[in-house]
Amino acid sequence: MPKRPQVRNVRWHGRQYWFRAKLGGQSIARPLGADLTEARRLAFLYRQELIVKRVEGVKLPGTVAEFADTWIKQYVLVHRSKNQKKAESMARTRLREYILPTIGHLRLSDVRRANLEDLATLLRDRKLSVMTQRHVLSDCRCMLNFAVDLEILDSSPFSGRRRILPRAPKRKPQPIRDADLKRILELCPEPYRSCIILAARTGTRWGELKNLTWDCVALAGDPALDLRDTKVGDRRIPLDAECVAILERWKEQWKADAHATPYVMPWRPVSPRAPVRLTAGVVTWHWHQLRHWYACDFLRRGGSIMALSKLLGHTSVKTTEIYAELSESLVRREFFRVAGQTELANELAALTSSNVLSYSAA
Repeated sequence: MPKRPQVRNVRWHGRQYWFRAKLGGQSIARPLGADLTEARRLAFLYRQELIVKRVEGVKLPGTVAEFADTWIKQYVLVHRSKNQKKAESMARTRLREYILPTIGHLRLSDVRRANLEDLATLLRDRKLSVMTQRHVLSDCRCMLNFAVDLEILDSSPFSGRRRILPRAPKRKPQPIRDADLKRILELCPEPYRSCIILAARTGTRWGELKNLTWDCVALAGDPALDLRDTKVGDRRIPLDAECVAILERWKEQWKADAHATPYVMPWRPVSPRAPVRLTAGVVTWHWHQLRHWYACDFLRRGGSIMALSKLLGHTSVKTTEIYAELSESLVRREFFRVAGQTELANELAALTSSNVLSYSAA
């Protein structure tokens, strides 16, 4: 018999399995017999009894459907607190339409990997998008992992080498075309216009730009933005003359305002939908495309992938490589530039610029 059965609180001793745990500082030991399957079943029951004694008044669920409500109240509403109503609504919808009709009748201890693979097959047969399939299966995995954290399950049936979640599709960035960006700047009044220029010239995310304070802006000497506590840490972004002019104008207005906040932008809504709605019917775009435009413009002007990765604040260069994949001419251009063939590199730079714009138009 295996002496280490990989079951929580179960050990092999004296020709049989034993359930061992602690309650109130006292050790508990109960025999489980020599059969591993029966020992696992008894250990599950003993753990339930132990949790009831540890947490008075907690009713342990039996089936997946019963545990789903506990997961919503104790996990989703606590750990997904950014938008509780939306998070709860989406989680309940995925449970009601996909998860519970398939495995809701099963006991938590009876859920096997085959049941999860059946759920994944059902989602594919219903021709749901890959991202919807991933969201449903991720919620199912999160719920089972939460059961493991509560010591209701020994391990999650999601664990294993074979992948159950489908791979996420690789999305290519879609930068705004130069003509569309020019049209947007013509239609948007201040302060939208200056904010759009600043985002397109620095490649900052909306959250980074909205929460930027004046102590992170250096206008004298070497003008730059010192972004702190961003999505992946701190980084420094140099500023060109146009951005410096915008920031100097904003700073004068900020000094003249007695009730000014420490934030740089004079316009700080929750989401940047106002200029998007203002240009609706003329140009279809969203704010993050300004970041894509910055990255593509940096590359077609001769910038390197490594430098762009630092400017964008990516943790890995692989994330930045999606911009280089817009055109193979970027790789060829760098090859000829390093080889000393400057004329060919310049010709490919012009070709790369046209390729990037043609891709964004598609």
